[in-house]
Amino acid sequence: MIRLSWTVLCTRSSVDSESNNISLFEVLEQLTLSAPPPGSGVVVFPHEVVSMWTRENLAEGGVAETRLVIVAPDNTRTEGPPINIDLTAFHRTRLRGRTPGLPVGAPGLYWIATEMRQGDGPAWIEVGRVPLEVRFGEVPLGA
Repeated sequence: MIRLSWTVLCTRSSVDSESNNISLFEVLEQLTLSAPPPGSGVVVFPHEVVSMWTRENLAEGGVAETRLVIVAPDNTRTEGPPINIDLTAFHRTRLRGRTPGLPVGAPGLYWIATEMRQGDGPAWIEVGRVPLEVRFGEVPLGA
């Protein structure tokens, strides 16, 4: 069985070619905007969602699908496309999803939820979520 180990929202990441370790830069916990976004409500700011997946048992591989879901403060959901996870040959894998923006309609707590589906079942199961607080207003000096 496959298990989500962790998920992080950051501005960018980099994988070292020699050690294969990943560095995460500017981990995001809060986004302060001077005003609500116009028109479509999408805030343009490049960011990444990075996750690591592992085998629950090292001797047993598996395959699954995952997707990201943005849950707004009013509980509306924006679902991303499914992504395949194949741990039949390796014990773990990292996924790095680059996104140019975020749909924002109101200030409040947004959740970047990670869902997984294994086998042929139609059910998506939430396996983790990361909070992002969105504020409107001036950014205080030194914040």
